[in-house]
Amino acid sequence: MSEEAANTKMLPVLPLKNTVLFPYLVMPLSVGRSHSLAAVQAALGTEDKEIVLVAQKDPSVELPGQSDLYSVGTRGVIRKMARPNENLMEVLVMGTERVTLLNVVHENGYLQGTWEALPLPEDKNSEVEALHSSIVDLATRAIELAQPQAPSEMSKILASSEDPLRLV
Repeated sequence: MSEEAANTKMLPVLPLKNTVLFPYLVMPLSVGRSHSLAAVQAALGTEDKEIVLVAQKDPSVELPGQSDLYSVGTRGVIRKMARPNENLMEVLVMGTERVTLLNVVHENGYLQGTWEALPLPEDKNSEVEALHSSIVDLATRAIELAQPQAPSEMSKILASSEDPLRLV
């Protein structure tokens, strides 16, 4: 997809209460509000199953508009879906990239928005490298404590990751 097409592509928008999805993370979500169910259904009806997930400023707002949402969210892909009943949907979403919502409208019973991809930070200064090293060390220690019998390859995989965003 060209960058210009991404800037004007309309995707369903799923407002999140008290949570944030980051790129490269996989998160289970319970969806129950009617407009949120409609947004997920719309995304599932497409080949790419893409949706924009953005946190609400005030989780008590039941039908948020653009002013009720943060302007930065995450474009994601719905990987799995289960529907225990007609009023609830369980989805597994993988974040793909940070986006800025340019415009949000309420059409067809759900929020839709145009978006623009945000560039990844390119800082490779000593502070970022030190934080990256600390994350790898702490994750390795956590694996050792939780799973003493875990193969040492897990630590090697962590240490070989050069992208700090993928370690979050």
